[in-house]
Amino acid sequence: MKTISQKIATSFLRLIIISLLVIMLLFNIAVRIYSHSMAQKELKNTVENVEILIRQRFSLDDQNQRDIETMLDNLKLIRGMLRISSLSSSIEYMIVDAKGQIRFPLDFSDSFLSYRVVEKAVETVEGKEPGRVYSFRSTGIKYYVISKSFSNNRVPAFKLVFISGSSGFWGFVRVINIILLSIIALAIAFGSYVAVKLSKSITKPISDLSKYAKEIGQGKFVVLPTDESSAEINDLTNNMNDMSKRLMDYDRTQKMFLQNASHEIRTPLMSIQGYAEGISKGIFSDTAKTAEIICEESKRLNSLVENLLTLSRIENNTYEQELSAINLSDNIKEYIQKITGYTIKENKILKLNIKDNNLTVNANDTLLSTAVINIVSNCIKYARSEIEVSLFKQGDYAIIRIKDDGEGISKKDLSYIFDRFYKGKNGNFGLGLSIAKSAVEVMSGNIKAYNDNGAVFEIELPLLT
Repeated sequence: MKTISQKIATSFLRLIIISLLVIMLLFNIAVRIYSHSMAQKELKNTVENVEILIRQRFSLDDQNQRDIETMLDNLKLIRGMLRISSLSSSIEYMIVDAKGQIRFPLDFSDSFLSYRVVEKAVETVEGKEPGRVYSFRSTGIKYYVISKSFSNNRVPAFKLVFISGSSGFWGFVRVINIILLSIIALAIAFGSYVAVKLSKSITKPISDLSKYAKEIGQGKFVVLPTDESSAEINDLTNNMNDMSKRLMDYDRTQKMFLQNASHEIRTPLMSIQGYAEGISKGIFSDTAKTAEIICEESKRLNSLVENLLTLSRIENNTYEQELSAINLSDNIKEYIQKITGYTIKENKILKLNIKDNNLTVNANDTLLSTAVINIVSNCIKYARSEIEVSLFKQGDYAIIRIKDDGEGISKKDLSYIFDRFYKGKNGNFGLGLSIAKSAVEVMSGNIKAYNDNGAVFEIELPLLT
């Protein structure tokens, strides 16, 4: 499996190599097209200029136009004139008579042509349309050829054959290609250096974060140093620090939870054990009273275990798949009816104030019942005489407000009343309000507490549209 560094380096180098090779290929294609076009254009221009020179020379003196030898002398002169001009830098021409014999020049040692090339050129234009450019290859070099017929009443008919070679031009192209290949080699070397540096600058922070993540997984909740090398790495570092803090808090909470739960469970168990041993040893004369105490402690222990199981089910997302649309008005009435007996027993008055009977939320009946009954029970315990439960709409939320007319929540307790095992004045296990908070949050709601001539609890649940 490749590392990120290797992937970055190979991708970067591949891009450089392919780009330069494509540039080189396109350059050679463009040069071929350009050279072909320029060769044809140069040939045609040379033909026109030579034709003009020939006509000028043949019209100078009638006496000089009577034989082919004189004509050849004039053509040699024209050839010399063309060689010192810029019109035929890579072009040669020859004279072919009506029988296809080369009459001029007879020696090609002073040009880029050879007899083999000349013969091939004559064969190429033989029987072809004059004035049109043709091409052929000889010994790996491409040549362009064009013919032009010429005659008048004084000079025998002959054919001018012009040849253009591309060896010089392609020699220049080969030099350019060598330069391009050298540039590619340098680009690969430089690109390799840049790719390695770039990949390391990206992978090093990731490798460091991976090591920190391993430490966090082993229970070492370290604080990662800030890395501002890139926005993504910085964001990842901040998120991992946040994760580390959350895991540390959760770990501490779990340890405290186990410690407190063990303590709360041990108290009734020790009580039950002590009374049971007393009965077995005949210490207590009134065994009925002792059995009643054991029964009460068992109920207390059972209630504690039930609360712990409820918290466990909430934290394990047992209820998340059981949410459904419910009408709050109907459910609140049912919950109040369940707790009315406890209200009467405590000699308190419980009022219900429903301002909207059509508030629908996505909730779980068991969780909502647990949250509302736990809070109402808590308010009944601390109220002087009256508890009011209100249901109304506020923006996009349904609000369940539970208020008592007691002394309210002390300032030192207000910030901690939803913490597990935190007991306020005359508290029991310190789990009721914690369970209510966890239950409401599972239903995507919020819960808060404050004082307003007594304790006030508000549950906010998002309405279904």
